[in-house]
Amino acid sequence: SDGKARGITGLWSPVGDPFDVDYVAHEMGHQFGGNHSYNNSCGGNQSESTAWEPGSGSTIMAYAGICDPNVQNNSDAHFHAGSVAEMTFFITTAGNCGQNMTTGNIPPVVDAGRNFTIPVSTPFILKGTATDVNNDILTYCWEQMDTEISVQPPQPDSWNGPNFRSLPPVNSSERYMPNLQSVLNNNLTPTWEVTSDVERIFNFALTVRDNNVAGGQLVTDNMVVNVSGTAGPFLVTAPNTNVSWQAGTNRQVTWNVAGTTANGVDTPYVDILLSSNGGYDYPTILALKVPNDGSETVTVPNTIGSGNRIMVRGHDNIFYDLSNTNFTVAAPTATMAIAVTGEQNKSACKGNNVVYNFAYDVYGGFSGTPTITVSGNPAGSSISFNPVAGNAAAGLVM
Repeated sequence: SDGKARGITGLWSPVGDPFDVDYVAHEMGHQFGGNHSYNNSCGGNQSESTAWEPGSGSTIMAYAGICDPNVQNNSDAHFHAGSVAEMTFFITTAGNCGQNMTTGNIPPVVDAGRNFTIPVSTPFILKGTATDVNNDILTYCWEQMDTEISVQPPQPDSWNGPNFRSLPPVNSSERYMPNLQSVLNNNLTPTWEVTSDVERIFNFALTVRDNNVAGGQLVTDNMVVNVSGTAGPFLVTAPNTNVSWQAGTNRQVTWNVAGTTANGVDTPYVDILLSSNGGYDYPTILALKVPNDGSETVTVPNTIGSGNRIMVRGHDNIFYDLSNTNFTVAAPTATMAIAVTGEQNKSACKGNNVVYNFAYDVYGGFSGTPTITVSGNPAGSSISFNPVAGNAAAGLVM
């Protein structure tokens, strides 16, 4: 047509990723039907219907480094899920003029999970799953899909538009929103990953790439996070200072429920986890599915050191909060401790059994053999232990 070959794009030094990704891949994306993906208004090139990325954006079809305020100086080498959808539509409709070749590579099966409602001003974790019959090495990319033009950088009181930037694909199917380091620093509104303090809807897409060298496949699945304007913020309130807890003792964890048992969030239980490496991993379960009532007594495990953090998260939900700073777990005295190892809130009809598993731990060289008894059980019920005496090797079953 007479509309082609009327513009040029290039660099004085056309080498490396700044040229190959920011220019060549970007312009090829246009040829395959991809529009600009940034939310900023600059140069008259904004595409309002595809403005998925906050600020300048950071993916190939964005304007990283050239559309202030900039997310970063150059584009990451991947297309946004929205751009992929545009290009897929193009090459399977009007642009379907090429020769299709079979690679034998079967696409992964992807599940972004169900929709959730969370409280305002509260971090959350997006979690998806994927399987691949070819056993390819999968990578995962969570991205926001809201295109409304909004104030940039994102604001916590924005009712719509993108609040969360795209990040390059990674090996984990989870993404902390905002990034975990910011939450550890007690910052829930880092510039390009901003939690909402107003009621709104976040639309997210999980794109899974199989990275097959014979011809890669990718699949996207969507989910929705609703932010309730009448719940939150959900906050851990203790421990919130650099206290010292002795291993083997019972301590109280407290949090502000902030309406999360109702108001659309409807989360009656929480899980309480412990990190011993400064908050970067939470492998230790202190309590599982306990009432979301703002307080729980837990047994301090033998994670001696000064890098301990508490996470309280909604059971069967995605919102959470962390204690504000690391705290210390000190060496124990000679003692023993018993703690439930699984779900703590169970129910059964009359005539049926409920089984609880306990971990029995000894500290500080304790060598006694305690006898286990219990009181306060419901009328008409009976309780038995196996074994009837503490045994660190066997644990306990009630």
